[in-house]
Parts: sequence; structure tokens; C-alpha cells
Amino acid sequence: MEVLSVSSRPLRSLMRRSPELRLVVAGRSLDAIRLTGDPEAFRIIFSILHFNPASDIRDINLKTFAQITFLSQKYAWKKALEVWNPIWLDKLEPHALEPGNEDWLYVADIFGRNSSAEALVTCLGKEYYPVEGTTILDRRLLSYDGVRLDTSLWPQEQLRKIEKQRRLRLNHLLWSICELRSILNYLCTETRHDPNFHPGDQVCGSTACHCLAYGSLLRKIHQAGWEIGIYSIPLMLDMWNRSARKLQEKLGSVGFDTLEIVDPEHRCSLLDIKSGFLGCIMESDIGQQESARRTFGRSIARHMGPGWSYTRSLPQILRHCEFSIRCLETANPRLCVIDF
Repeated sequence: MEVLSVSSRPLRSLMRRSPELRLVVAGRSLDAIRLTGDPEAFRIIFSILHFNPASDIRDINLKTFAQITFLSQKYAWKKALEVWNPIWLDKLEPHALEPGNEDWLYVADIFGRNSSAEALVTCLGKEYYPVEGTTILDRRLLSYDGVRLDTSLWPQEQLRKIEKQRRLRLNHLLWSICELRSILNYLCTETRHDPNFHPGDQVCGSTACHCLAYGSLLRKIHQAGWEIGIYSIPLMLDMWNRSARKLQEKLGSVGFDTLEIVDPEHRCSLLDIKSGFLGCIMESDIGQQESARRTFGRSIARHMGPGWSYTRSLPQILRHCEFSIRCLETANPRLCVIDF
């Protein structure tokens, strides 16, 4: 009891007010007051407080360290653990991006390890997605295999960043497939009736090729179950309940055919559009996605004409993204999971 009183100001104050209380730690009655928390974390902390560090003290995992950090904040044991915290941090930080170590978001927030936390946020923005009927800010996320993680320690600001990254990635991916469908639809249906359409030397002018490309794209979209998403990006953003990585994989299987499949001599500029599309959806760095969209846009503009701009639909989509993020409610801590 004296050790607890000396080491923790909150406990010292409580003991002075209620000395008759009994002590219960992790379900075991000892002498005086009730402490709640992770039993393993308490074991490690008490061994340090009694100057008898546990033999396995250097080998704790990140989950235990997060619980130790939580108890340290709750009971003001930071001073008592100041020798060990840097040791644990240096040992565990290189593994922050590994599955099961997502509580590093909490640890990094407490100790100011911002670089690794940002890298983890980027990873989670690709891999996490909310349980049906919830949002990431509800602290409910679910992976395709149904594994759930307790995110009650995660800072709300980091959850916001994860949700924003997820939304930005989904915006980018859905914009890409919508633009691909739009350009092939235009070439197949509009240019046949547009007397002002004069393909240049570097542009395929075959209507048969255009319609083959558009038809094959629609078939593959249909096979992938993409009817809704291709026509309404905001609706698909709300309905897509998987990770951004899964969407990227799904779009990677969508493509189209040209006359080259029947005429090996046919050299089609539509392959430039296909290459731009694939480069666009495979760009995983949010900072480079605008450049990928511009590259894809240049290949589209060659066929649509100089009046076309790749940004014509993007601002509306991004406004929807920002608005939906602002409207997300902040609820009580829930369970979440990662998509690996």
C-alpha cells in the first residue's frame, strides 16, 4: 500500500480519503482499494514499483505496452516507468505496421512518435472498413475475414484521418472507372453521330473498335456487379463496405477488348486509355494520385478533344467526401478490425 501511495498521486489522494477500502487488483482481493485494468500490465508495473522487474519485462508485446501506457496515464505512473518506456518504444516501433499492432496509434499519440503513426494511418486507410450501418468514427471496423480489434484507445483525430484517407482513395478509384466508362461510351455512341468528330493520326477512328471496347467493358462491369457504382459515385461511396484495397483489386480485374483480339495488325490508341486507367487505379500514394489522374486524363483528352478536363467531375466528388466526413458522428468506443 505504501508503494502505491508513494508512486501514484491519484491513488495517494484516494487512500487518504477512504483508508477503509479494500484493494482488489485483477480480481484478487489484497488489502485496500479496487484497481481495474489489464492484469498483465499491472504485473509488469508492480514489479517495477517494487524494484524487482519481471524476468520477461523486455519482451512485452505492443498490446501489453499500450495497456501499461493507459494505466500509467490513469494512475500517474509515468515517472516510475520513465526508464523503461524508451526501451519498449525503441523495441516496438519498428513493428508498428505489423498486423495486431494497431494500438500503436495510441502509444504514438502519448509519446509523440508521429512519423510511425502517420505511416500506420496510411496503412489503415487502405485496409480498414466500417461494419455495415456504422462509420469508422463509430470505432467499428471489420475485415473480410471477420476479425475484430478493440480500438477504444485510438485517438479520435487518428480515426478521422483513417476515414478521410479511405474516402479519398475510394473517390480516386471510383472516379477512374467512371471516366473509363464515360470515354468509351462517348466514342461508341456519340462520335458515330457527331460530324465534328475527326480523329487525329494518333487516335483510333474505328467505330467497330470503339463499340467492341465499350461493350466488353460493360460485360465485365456487369460480371463484377458494378451497375450502381458506375453510374453514381456518391451512392457507391456510401454503399461500398469493404476496404479501399479490395476495391483496387476489384477494379484491376475490369478492362476492355479492342479489335486487336481479332486483327493482330490493328494498333489501337485505346490501349493508351487502358494503360492510363490501370496506372491510375494502381497508384496507392494519395500524394501522387492527382498526377496519375492527369496522365489518365491526357489519354482521354486526345479522344474527347481539348475542351475536356479531368477535373470536371472530381471537385463535386471531393466535396461530397469532405461533407460526409464532417457529418460523421462520434460515438462511444467500439470494436474494429483490419483487412489482410
